[in-house]
Amino acid sequence: MADLETENLAQEAMALDANETLTLALASLRSQALEMLADADPTDQASIMAIQADIRSISNLRGSIKAMILAGKPQKHLSVA
Repeated sequence: MADLETENLAQEAMALDANETLTLALASLRSQALEMLADADPTDQASIMAIQADIRSISNLRGSIKAMILAGKPQKHLSVA
């Protein structure tokens, strides 16, 4: 049953990964956060850390989607001749 659930998660994650709207939204959020980071007051450490956390969260979401895809699709090793 766990394998079926992993495969279902992989299929859903592939759909998310292929979704152009989601991809554009995440790219836009990341771009906005990077702009905010560039414009942040360099003496305001709390603000900088909050913006960096947003950037990490976006990256982590993308990474989680990729990990779900990989978990449902085991790597096939080429046979050695």
